[in-house]
Formats: sequence, structure tokens, C-alpha cells
Amino acid sequence: MNGPIPEVQLEGGPATGSSSLVTESTPVESATMINSNGDTLVPNRPIPTLNKAIMPQIATSAKDEFLKVLCTDQPLWVKSSTDPTFSLQRDHYEMLFPRSTDLFPNSNSLAEASKASRTVKRKAMELVDLFLDTEKWSNLFPTIVREADTIQVIAKGSEENRSGTLLLMHAEMHVLSPLVQSREFCFLRYCEELEAGTWVIVDVSIDYKKEGMAFPPCTWRLPSGCMIQEISNGSSQVSWLEHVEVDAKIKAHQLYRDLVNRGIAFGAERWLMELERMCERFTSAEIDYIPTNDTGAVVAATGGRRSMMKLSHKVVKSFFGILNMSNKMEFPQHLADENSNIRISVRKNADPSRPNAMMIITAATSFRLPLPPQTLFDFFRDTTKRSKAINLNKPLGCSFLCKSRAGACTYLHWNSSKPLYINHSVNVADLQKSVNGIDSPTVPVIPSGVLISKDEESIANEGTNADKGITRGSLLTLAFQILMDNPATMNLESVTSVNSLIASVVGSIKVALLNGPNLEV
Repeated sequence: MNGPIPEVQLEGGPATGSSSLVTESTPVESATMINSNGDTLVPNRPIPTLNKAIMPQIATSAKDEFLKVLCTDQPLWVKSSTDPTFSLQRDHYEMLFPRSTDLFPNSNSLAEASKASRTVKRKAMELVDLFLDTEKWSNLFPTIVREADTIQVIAKGSEENRSGTLLLMHAEMHVLSPLVQSREFCFLRYCEELEAGTWVIVDVSIDYKKEGMAFPPCTWRLPSGCMIQEISNGSSQVSWLEHVEVDAKIKAHQLYRDLVNRGIAFGAERWLMELERMCERFTSAEIDYIPTNDTGAVVAATGGRRSMMKLSHKVVKSFFGILNMSNKMEFPQHLADENSNIRISVRKNADPSRPNAMMIITAATSFRLPLPPQTLFDFFRDTTKRSKAINLNKPLGCSFLCKSRAGACTYLHWNSSKPLYINHSVNVADLQKSVNGIDSPTVPVIPSGVLISKDEESIANEGTNADKGITRGSLLTLAFQILMDNPATMNLESVTSVNSLIASVVGSIKVALLNGPNLEV
């Protein structure tokens, strides 16, 4: 955490608890899906008049609760003795914000809460505008937000500072593995300028069913969001609070259970790290010169760098999008073995340059390795070592992307939470356009790659296992996309072959890194 959570003077006393304000009523007014340009998209279910009338009350109540929870330390929050994180004390929270009904009447719930603060290189008003534009907000967090829509603008707010803006939104958020179920919310987003240069953006779930969404929901977003404060040099101090309750019947996969239950997988620090990374990319794209420490850049022209950054952003967003497979298992028969963590999905190919390749098979898996993330990242960015471990030249009746006549667009990123290696084949002509500064929005993006996460369970047990020589471990997610040259050949045998391929690659990685494919990890 880069700084203390600021104190804010609250008005009107503690919040009353937003969840108790949602009621049922007779629907009389239709809602529509609206994109960032204000275009009507898809008709949705009506919004009850009473619910819409009390939405501003829900929003202001959520804002009050958000500020109180964010800005209060002990006894509401207790700081960890081993790291800069905080733990929310449920007893104190429930005393401050009593609830008349349970969020999940037929089940217990699990609470996840976290808060953190960072300085980012972006003006506060620019951040506010990004958060209130659904498309821009989704692109601001490509590794977290899979899709988002503005269902309806409840209040437009001030044109000058956006204060008072109230949106009814839908979003699906995912984590770092195909083994973890994504989370879907319908929620209100409220913006208010507390004082000159200080805004809050607050989200709170609302009892609204979007077409195609599970109902009742299995996750509920309690007042969450961020406080944005303008500071010097065009930067902002962003303080973030994440607070959700999850139906206890929804169990996270054992590999990621500790990450999820401790509020790390969907927590405040993850949102802030992604925000910081994206703001740094914005800054890099805007400069008109090559920094002295970047003279070795392959793409020296400013326009080319911007176009390549757009392409790499598209690749990253697409890669994380394909990891969301836990809810759509087209081939469950290949997962009969409960010890298998391989996930396979199939979708139509939209690339007009490959008309015969009608289908794309995505195969992904996650597994544990008793090695620190830096070791794995160094291995995968070493071309020689990586190519020996990951050899896809095997006949499966399909064409692997790495064998096509194309240039390679490789995205490497390192931070303390999730090192990332993505490889994406691009038509040479399209790649040259990007290098020359020409945007190519129609370039097909079908990436494959590796994502490395800290194994929080091994970190938590590090002290108790120190005498056994056990070191910090990692969770590695591996995802490949494969084009089917002839959709008629796509049968269970093909899927079985893909299943075997992934298992073989996992074994090769273990041999290369651990010298033993059957090592228990």
C-alpha cells in the first residue's frame, strides 16, 4: 500500500445498509442496454418504478457506508503483522451496519473485504471520466473485467465535474484461471465530488435481473469502489475498497481457494495494480520521445509504439477472456476424472482470412509448482528453454497458430502479483502496419500464453515449513488456442487429443523445471 487512507468528514451519520432498501414493485418502465456512445442495444426487463425512485437513496446510503468503512481503521480493520494488508472485523462491521435480512436466505455467506491505496499517474478528473464510461472502464481493467454494460443512466450528474452521476450497470469479473468461476453483478455506480479535487466512485449491488444472468445472484457487491484525490504533477491518490459476500455453496477450486477466500483474487490490491499498470501505459503512449532508458526499443516511432500498445492491449484482453470457461463446459465427459484440471471450450472462428478454419478450440489448465514466480517468468521468456518444453508440432487434424506464416507479437509483463507471458501470431503485413503507426482494428487476435500467480497458500505456510526446506510456490495457468482446418474433423477424438496435448506440455514443463513430471505439486 503506497499511502494511508485519508480521513474524510462524514455527514448524516452511518449508512443504513443498502441491501435492505431494495424492494419489489409492479414494473411499468422499460430498460434498455446503452453503450458508451448512448446507442440503444438490447431491450431488457422493465425496471420497477419504486426501485428506480429509491435508487438515489440506495446510492447515497452506499456512499456513506463506503466512506466510513474505507476511512476507519481499528477496531473495524486490523492490520496484518506480516504484510501491509488489513482484515475487516465482521463483528464491528455488523454492529455499525445491521442488516434486517440475509443476502442468501437459504445458505450461509462468505465475506471478502480488502482495502489499499496507491498513487497513479493520471489526473483525477480523467480517472473519473474513465470510470463513468463503461467501455473505457472495461478496457482499463482488461485482466479483471470480462464484459460490462450500462443498463440505464439514472442520473447524468454535473457536466462540469460529473458529480451526481448514477448508472445502473452489469459486469462480469473473472480471475486468473479457468478453474475459478467468474462473478456477475448488476449494480449501481454513483459518483460524487466530496470537495474540490476529491471524488468517490461507489458500486453497490441491486436486486435486478439482467437477461441471461443467474438469479438470484450467488455474489453480492456491498458498497465498494474508490476515492480519487488530485495531487501534484498530474497524479492521483486512489484509495480502494472491495467488499463482497458470496453464497457459501459456491466453492472455489482448491488451488485458488486461499487466493479467493482471503480476498486477494478479486481484492483491492489487484484492482489498484492493474490501474497503475494501465496508467503507466497511457503515459508511455502519450510521450513524443523515446526515454533514454528505452533506446533499445524495437519500435522507435511514437505512432508505431502507440499502435503496438493498442494491439498488445487487445491481445491481453482476449487472452484473459478465454480463461473464463468454468461456466461453459462443452465437453464435460473429458473431465470425468476429478483430478483433471484441464478445461476445453469451442467457439466459431471469426477470422475472414481463414475461412476453412471454422472452429477454435481453447484448452487451458492451472497447476502448482514449488518455485517462485520470478524463476518461472525467467524460464518462459527464455526462447530456447521454452521451446524445448512447449512443442506443439503434433498431428491433431488441426493447425496450431504457432505454425502459421505470421510474425509473432509477444507480450511480456512482470509485476509482483502476476507475471504474464503471451504469444500471438500476427499476419506480417498487419504487424508492419502497427509498427508504422497504422491502427488495424480488424486484426484477428487468437493468443496463447502463460500466467503465473503467487501461491498464497505456500506463502502462508512458509514459516511453518521453513525447517523442511519448502519455499514459496506459484500457480501457473497455461492456455492454448487451436484452429480447426476442417470442422468435420472436430469430434471427441480431436478433443481427447487436445486434452492429451495439454497434459503432455504440463509434464514437459515439470521435467524442465523440476526434473520429474510426476512430482506432487
